[in-house]
Amino acid sequence: MKLIRVSIVFLGASCANVLGLEEAGVDPDTGMTEDPAGDPGGEGGGGASDLSTSTGSGGAGGEAPLCERYCSAVMAGCTGEFAVYGDEEACMAVCAAMPIGNPGDAGGNTVECRLTHAKAATSEPSFYCPMAGPSGNGVCGTSCDGLCTLAGSACVGDDAQWATEHDCRVACALLPDLGTYSVDPQFDMYEGGHVQCRIFHASAAAVSDADAHCKHVGGASPCVAESL
Repeated sequence: MKLIRVSIVFLGASCANVLGLEEAGVDPDTGMTEDPAGDPGGEGGGGASDLSTSTGSGGAGGEAPLCERYCSAVMAGCTGEFAVYGDEEACMAVCAAMPIGNPGDAGGNTVECRLTHAKAATSEPSFYCPMAGPSGNGVCGTSCDGLCTLAGSACVGDDAQWATEHDCRVACALLPDLGTYSVDPQFDMYEGGHVQCRIFHASAAAVSDADAHCKHVGGASPCVAESL
């Protein structure tokens, strides 16, 4: 049993590093994440603007591309125990895979919906941040919407875990849903038989090492579904 636990902890550390969590760290006194420069919660602001059509181009009046605006808002509003991304690179990679939607969306599996709730997160992060993250938390799409959208974008070719999106949704419907989402290490969402573990690794696969993470997206340890 000790050997199994050690391997899971090592895997979690590796995945956390890909998502930017190891570099960000968690202050044990405040529970806030810190970037290497020591700034709580990481930085907002711009990221790469050419990841996909979701990043878009500048809007009227020189408005920043959509994914830059979204990631700036969610990285500023969702920090510490409410963080839904380890760093802006992870956010931009997930954003690039998501449908754009329409400005002001308050529901649906879109970037615009996530942006709406990311902006509101500064007032009540415990409520809004899970909606603003990749899972959508039943408001900006269901957890299965988030999982299957990311899996369909990041896990393709030899890394594909399902032949069709329908197959993904059928498998996802059998998984427990925790009803929240956070990448804060204290919650260990990188492991477990729930859909949040699959989303965690699908988000990691969108950044890099799809060949490693997509196996977990499909249910390999540490995302083993006990009921299956």
